[in-house]
Amino acid sequence: MSTAKKILLVEDEAIDAMDIKCTLRSFGYDVPYIASSGEEAIEKALEIRPDLIIIDIILKGNVSGIEVASKIKHLNIPFIYLTANSEASIIEDARLTEPYGYIIKPYDRREFEYAIELAIYKNCMENDLKESEEKYRRIVENLFDAYLRGDKDCLISMASPSAARMFKFDSPEDMVGIPAISLYKSSLDRENMLNELKKQGKVQNMEFKGLRNDGTFFWASMNSQFYYDNDGEIMGTESFIRDITEKKKAEETLKLSQIQLENAMDLADLANWELDLTNKVFIFNDKFYSMIGTSIKEEGSYKMSFKDFINKYVHPEDAAFIVEGLEKSIKSKKSHFGPVIEHRIVRADGEIQYLVINMDVVPLTKNQSSHIYGSVQDISNRKMIEEKLQETIEEKEMLLKEIHHRVKNNLMIISSLLNLQSRYIKDQDSKDIFKESQHRAESMAIIHEKLYQSNNFKRINFKDYIDSLSKSLLNTYVTDSNNIKLEIDAAPIFLNINTAIPLGLTVNELITNSLKHAFPDGNSGTINLNIHQKDDHYELIIKDDGIGFPVDLDYENSESLGLMIVNSLVNQIDANISLLNDNGAEFKICFNEQQ
Repeated sequence: MSTAKKILLVEDEAIDAMDIKCTLRSFGYDVPYIASSGEEAIEKALEIRPDLIIIDIILKGNVSGIEVASKIKHLNIPFIYLTANSEASIIEDARLTEPYGYIIKPYDRREFEYAIELAIYKNCMENDLKESEEKYRRIVENLFDAYLRGDKDCLISMASPSAARMFKFDSPEDMVGIPAISLYKSSLDRENMLNELKKQGKVQNMEFKGLRNDGTFFWASMNSQFYYDNDGEIMGTESFIRDITEKKKAEETLKLSQIQLENAMDLADLANWELDLTNKVFIFNDKFYSMIGTSIKEEGSYKMSFKDFINKYVHPEDAAFIVEGLEKSIKSKKSHFGPVIEHRIVRADGEIQYLVINMDVVPLTKNQSSHIYGSVQDISNRKMIEEKLQETIEEKEMLLKEIHHRVKNNLMIISSLLNLQSRYIKDQDSKDIFKESQHRAESMAIIHEKLYQSNNFKRINFKDYIDSLSKSLLNTYVTDSNNIKLEIDAAPIFLNINTAIPLGLTVNELITNSLKHAFPDGNSGTINLNIHQKDDHYELIIKDDGIGFPVDLDYENSESLGLMIVNSLVNQIDANISLLNDNGAEFKICFNEQQ
């Protein structure tokens, strides 16, 4: 096989080209091709990769010899201009391309040969220098790492200062002559390194446990290769070693964290997934497949198009919502579901499960398409518990509703019994006592009726209550509705049963008192009832424009049963009561809702 240097000739004059080719061959060079245009010269330079290119500056076509030189300069191939043109401007343009020579036609044969030899030699020297510089640069860059060289007998023949520090020797000289195997915690690691070196000619990033001079060990990563003498014979090995103990600790910590996370996710019945929004593909894992009743063996891949997932596993009633959200997410490259969604799946075995999904969107970058990452939790058991709890709540609400209904009925029975009994009483005062007791029972019955009719069994609309109560009292005590009027000014106020019952009985007693005593001898008049919230408390005012209370009456210590009941009920709800006896009687009660 020929070892002659290859020269690519770029010349558009055929006769000149043949002459130059013969001259070059006489010098002992191979001329594999003659390019007649700039375009052809560039193509052949890339194809042949010659040792030298000889270029005529003036070429036919659109690409000159100077342009050819500029475009192939990155190939690191030396070139010489050979031209009949000696104009200063052209020579200056050619000089900018940094040629290895510039020969004017007609050329001197010996000068031509010398220029060729010098160009090839100079280029070889430059390449050797670059290679040497690159090798030196690599060594400098790895000074932090340990450098070791071993001889044919596997003894250390050279060590860097960083190697001495890494293996806990006092100096590099202390390492010279020791067996290389003494630097390994396990002799098996040394054997594996040598076997790999014999097979591949080099070892890259081999991890092993290094043994220090003080008996401790550390994790290391090693790159090794053979080094040779001038005859190509193996002289030994040279290695760069890096301490990766901290990296290993971090990997172990990360691995432990991953195990803990997986255990926590298993405990919480969680699985991971991601959705490639650009390619419309889900990426699942074994846990997710287990959750939906399938496996990697059944599916054949951890990737599944969102269309297949919807059709195979999403509940038909939830599919439209999921598809719409996914399509919007794909178009906008962001999630349209919100951070958390719930939907049903139909497992491979037909069982319906409830899932809750948490997600986060990673937007499009130069290196990665848009993704939605999420975790999914099977909440079927929780849903089942919630449904049972809801059933229990509904049952208790029905029971409570029935209790209120029965209490109301029982109170109305008591009221009816009192009414029946009063018919046998001849004394009017005694009959009035029965009637008042009857209305007290009815006032409590109305509260239970309102609770029975309400969706909230703990609180009632007190305005509705006093409307019903006042109508009942007016129907009992007033024969002419035009004679006594009852005006109510109340906002919708909702009170709990602990406050509403004693307050309702208080309203009953005070309105009854006004109806019985404020307007004697058929006098006409008005009773006003106001209840509103004032800052942090409620205020109830019951006022009439009748004859008022006797001046010497102490309403807080009265022997009247009605006033005794009022004071007792007011104390029960920790309220304050006051009486203004001017142009009728006005009771003001300030209270807070009882807990």
